[in-house]
Amino acid sequence: MARLGVLSVFNGSSSAHHHEAIVAELSDYERQQVEEIAGWKSERPSLVLAVYRAMTNPCTYVFEKALPGRVVRGLIEKAESIAANHDGMAEMIAGSGVTDFRTLFDQPLETCDQLAAKVSVRSEHGALLQGTVPALGALLIPGVGGFATAVIDAPLLFEASLRSIRRIGHCYGFPLDTKRDRSFVLAILDIAQDDAPGERTEEVARIIECVMTKDATANPDVCLDHLRRSIVDDLPLEAVPMVGEVSSVVLNFAFVHQVDVTARRMFQERWLLEHGKIAPIAPSPFTRRRSSMAGFVRIGLELAYMGGFAAAFGLTFPILLIGRTLAALPLEPVVDGIRNGAAAGLRDASTVKDGLQSDCAVRDGTIMVQPAPVAVPASV
Repeated sequence: MARLGVLSVFNGSSSAHHHEAIVAELSDYERQQVEEIAGWKSERPSLVLAVYRAMTNPCTYVFEKALPGRVVRGLIEKAESIAANHDGMAEMIAGSGVTDFRTLFDQPLETCDQLAAKVSVRSEHGALLQGTVPALGALLIPGVGGFATAVIDAPLLFEASLRSIRRIGHCYGFPLDTKRDRSFVLAILDIAQDDAPGERTEEVARIIECVMTKDATANPDVCLDHLRRSIVDDLPLEAVPMVGEVSSVVLNFAFVHQVDVTARRMFQERWLLEHGKIAPIAPSPFTRRRSSMAGFVRIGLELAYMGGFAAAFGLTFPILLIGRTLAALPLEPVVDGIRNGAAAGLRDASTVKDGLQSDCAVRDGTIMVQPAPVAVPASV
């Protein structure tokens, strides 16, 4: 049931343009999503993450000096170019009844959200699998392998995250084929790593305002500082012996999950704005921390899924491989040989059995004599 709602706007700017009120017809589902977007904008990191950031801060400072911003930007831009050319959206919407993702822009928001949720699940599964690369490196060279392979793994993680952002954007009908759109995608990746609600709200408002402007030359500037900080924050943990062996799996999953949440919220708001249903959404006045327990449960369920997947794959793959190999071989002569050999074996076994029975009869002194055939006189 649709409602007529009034949404006041406040995004930290003193401009009267940002304090407008807009009357929009929203469905119950859309109103719920507006409230959740407002809550996301004021959300703080979990207590566990906050403590971890505080503990690794001295090491982070050292690593930050060794990782120049231009290096991070170069890696990100290269990963974004690859993701833009190979986002695999056609494969993602196969079987969904959608032939062109651009038509999703005219579908209800709930339909877009459902498809975006499926994209997120696949992306998070992929992040868990990808996280095993640094884990294997840590097992081979404890204390060094995890660190070294984590550095190698970072570009792959960026590419997977950017591809996921683009797929989620396509779920809302956005082609993302302009320079401004590509900057919007990069901004989502950086905002996802911003743990400060105030900074996040201001950055979201700035990016969305720039994307929504009618000035075709406007292009948001994305600094990627939060992303760079996130990279160096995780390196100390991945270099710790034993701990680093499994941390990359968890950290990759948490990274992609936060990116997916940020992408869905920002594309939801952009979809609502472009349909003229709202003005920029104000952050909730009530801040709350992300639940550490919910995060652990989510990761535990994902690890359980991957464990079941690995077990099933390990059991079925060898069987399927052997079956396909045998099916490709010319086995007719083998089958005929087995059949003929079995028949010959049965005949030989019968001969041996008859011989043994005759030998036993001689030893017992009872020789079996076949009775002579009785002549039958011919009829006269």
